Amino acid sequence: MSTRPASPTSLWRYAPVVLILCLWAAPAFAKVPDAPAYLKQMPTPERVIADIRGSDKLDTAARQAAALNRLIDVNIALSGHADDPGGPHLTTEEMQVNGRYAGAASSIDMSVYRSVDPDDKQRSDENSSRNRWNRLRDRYYNDDAFISALLQRYLTPGLKEQYLGQLQQTRQKIQALNQHMQGEGNYSGQQSEPSGPFPSDLNFFGVLGALVLLTLLPRRGPLKGRLVSGWGRLLRYATVLILCLWALVTFVDYSATRSG
Repeated sequence: MSTRPASPTSLWRYAPVVLILCLWAAPAFAKVPDAPAYLKQMPTPERVIADIRGSDKLDTAARQAAALNRLIDVNIALSGHADDPGGPHLTTEEMQVNGRYAGAASSIDMSVYRSVDPDDKQRSDENSSRNRWNRLRDRYYNDDAFISALLQRYLTPGLKEQYLGQLQQTRQKIQALNQHMQGEGNYSGQQSEPSGPFPSDLNFFGVLGALVLLTLLPRRGPLKGRLVSGWGRLLRYATVLILCLWALVTFVDYSATRSG
C-alpha cells in the first residue's frame, strides 16, 4: 500500500507549532552568564556580623552597620556600573548581594533604635542617644582606617586598591562639585545684594529740569526779558556748567564706590 507524499503546501501548516516549540526550548539551551568573579570574595552578612566586634554592644552595632553599608558601595564600585546614566545597572546576583547587606544593616539599625529610643521620640534631638549612635555609625563608614581594614579582611590586594582608587576619585568629584556650588552661591549672593537708587538718575533729571527752567524763564512768565542782558546770559551758562560738573562728579564717585 503506497502513501501519498505530503505536499509542500500542507507542511507549512505545522510551521507555527514548530516555531513555538523552538522558542519555548531556547532558554534551556542558552548559556547563563557567569556571575562576576569579585562576588565570590564578597562576604555574607552573617560572616560580617560574626567577624566585627567593638568596645561594647552599641559600638559593635555601629561598626557592623557601617561595614555592611560600605560593602554595598564596594559592590557597586567593583561592578563597573557606578557611573551609569540613571544609576548603576547591576546584575541580578549583584542586586541580591546588596539586598542582603541592606536588609542586615537595617535590622541592626532597628535593633539599636528599639534599645535606645523605644518610644521613637529622639529623632529631632541632635544630642539624643539615637543620633549619637547614628553619628558613630557614619563616622566608621567614612573612616579611612576602618575601610582599609574591612577591605583587607575580605578582598584581595588588587580589588582593595581598585576600590580605594575609585573611592578617592568619587570624593574628589564631590569636593569639586561642592566648591563649585559654593562659588555659585557666593556669586549669586553678591549679585542679589540690594542697591540704592542710582544717583545719576536723579542728577540727570535734575540737570534736565534746571536746563528747561533756564531756557524758559527768560522767555515766559514773570522773568520774561529780564535775563536777556549779557550778565543774565553769563549767569545762565555758568549755572548750566556747574550743574553738569556736579552730575559728573557724583556719577564718578558713585562708580568708584561700587567697584570698591
